Amino acid sequence: MHSRYLRYLVLIIILTILPFWRISYVEAQSEIEIMYPVPGSKYNPAETSIAIRFSYLIDPRSINDRSFTITGTVSGHHDGKVILADDQKTIIFKPNQPFISGENVQVILQPGILSITGERFSKVTFMFSVSKTDQTSPKVISTVRNLVTSELALSSTNILPNKTESVNNFVTTPLDLPHIYVTTPADGVDEGYIFVSNFYPRTNSTGSYLLILDNNGEPVYYQKVSDNVIATDFKKLSNGFLAYWDGTGGGAYHILNNNYNEVKKITPGNGYYYVDEHDLQLLPNNHYLILIYDPEIIDMSQIVPEGNPEAAVIGVVIQELDGDGNVVFQWNSFDHIPITDTDQDLTASIIDYMHSNAIEMANDGNILLSSRHLDEITKINRQTGDIIWRLGGKANQFAFSTAPGISDTPYFYKQHDIRQLPNGDISLFDNHNDHTPMNSRALEFSLDEQNKTATLVWEYRNDPDVFSGFMGNVQHLPNGNILIGWGGVSSPNVTEIKPDGTKLFEMGFDSPYVNYRAFRFPWHGYPTWAPVLVLQSAEGSVTLTFSWNGATDVSKYWVYGGNSPDSLSFISEVQKTHFEDSIVLTGSEAGYCYYQVRPVNLVGNPYPIDKYSNIAQNMCNYTYLPLILSSTQ
Repeated sequence: MHSRYLRYLVLIIILTILPFWRISYVEAQSEIEIMYPVPGSKYNPAETSIAIRFSYLIDPRSINDRSFTITGTVSGHHDGKVILADDQKTIIFKPNQPFISGENVQVILQPGILSITGERFSKVTFMFSVSKTDQTSPKVISTVRNLVTSELALSSTNILPNKTESVNNFVTTPLDLPHIYVTTPADGVDEGYIFVSNFYPRTNSTGSYLLILDNNGEPVYYQKVSDNVIATDFKKLSNGFLAYWDGTGGGAYHILNNNYNEVKKITPGNGYYYVDEHDLQLLPNNHYLILIYDPEIIDMSQIVPEGNPEAAVIGVVIQELDGDGNVVFQWNSFDHIPITDTDQDLTASIIDYMHSNAIEMANDGNILLSSRHLDEITKINRQTGDIIWRLGGKANQFAFSTAPGISDTPYFYKQHDIRQLPNGDISLFDNHNDHTPMNSRALEFSLDEQNKTATLVWEYRNDPDVFSGFMGNVQHLPNGNILIGWGGVSSPNVTEIKPDGTKLFEMGFDSPYVNYRAFRFPWHGYPTWAPVLVLQSAEGSVTLTFSWNGATDVSKYWVYGGNSPDSLSFISEVQKTHFEDSIVLTGSEAGYCYYQVRPVNLVGNPYPIDKYSNIAQNMCNYTYLPLILSSTQ
């Protein structure tokens, strides 16, 4: 009798406790923020990793390489490595072997994983499919490379003349360094230098450079880009490093320190190959947001009449990469936006249906995406990947209007460079292709996200009007000025204005060079190479011309001369006034065999002579012929 009561008592206790334990168990399961690949998704690379992100911080002791059970319908069971990303919430499984094209994959996250506060996560099961498209096949590689240049080729045919020689007036630089000219001298501009990356938008491109320029259009830093390679989006990041994209291979973003040394190379994760050239953003948590091309071979005859059964359809993937290159967030346009929302020809053999060209973390921590071929700005939930709203294009959810005093249309077309301002407004560069009048402009909208209204509160059109069929950006500067990069036109290419439209600065390139985006940033550069010294001799005189590419903190140069490189005497001091400075020596000072310059920093201390100086040799008592000995970067 006593045992029966005891059994009842135990059963009552169990039934009392079990619901509460079950609630904790299930609620923890409901705290999954995002999974990739998306359950049920079709277009995933064979080399994809698998990840589940929870809203709880994970106890790393509760995960191991057996936490996942991964099975392909063709490839079978997959072993791999399980890691915890640096956000301590994302569990990632990296298979040892790729999946098989076209197969389905079952994912099981085994129960027993714990949060750091003890919540126990239940089993998670889902399926995804592996893409049938080999992203590294010659056909797909050719498609993506043509895609990168197609916008440029189309626009250059309509806008740009044949290439003419661009001659700069410098002695110490490469001959093909582009000529920059200032049409509105700087007056009232913000602090800092101009960052651009010029290129010639046709095949066989040469003379492309990463450039940091002063307000006179003179170089502060130049870095030559390989022939037939385009570089874009050269800028300073919030951590003080520099970043730029170049198209070598599948493309990559390169991160440079203030010595101009590469410290990081950003490439996609999860088996994706093609980094999009349009944008990279560094987030406050030191993660990177990047855009990726996703080319897929799709039977468009199943989607639209007369569709191509072997169409190459280009989608976009957003990835957030942690400091170790792990993907902690992934979003694929094919999972969220129908191909039919594009304004492109759906019967074509190649359909670039998104052409996303800017990514931005919104003030609330979510993501803003600009897609040129949708005429749309999309807001994406960074926790779940769900679309929050769509502004512009076929799927527009907003009512557009203009503020008093603005008579132009509030609608934008083929836009670039979506940014959210501290006051919550959004700015963008409206290329305004395919609509009359074709005048490109900088815009600012006030959004009511609750009631879905978009009011155009500010615009700037150049005088005279400029039409830029491709590229362009708008940067709101710390002092309130606005810097506009006009993209696909040589001149003007960069304009700085006050909010009232007063023009403070304008510069351009010799045609047909153009530039993707323009920025103004404060910058201090400390190159590890020596200055360039060029010696030009004439009857009775020697001219020394010198520059130090990338050095910002130089006040002057000390000039030395002598008949042995080991016994040089001080000759003169030359104040640094331009990128390139010079001194003309006559009399006995022109008769030395060797010359040297030594840079001096802003507080009067010379840089170490063994590292940061160059020696040029004269012809001494022989014949007076120009001789250039230099170290170039």
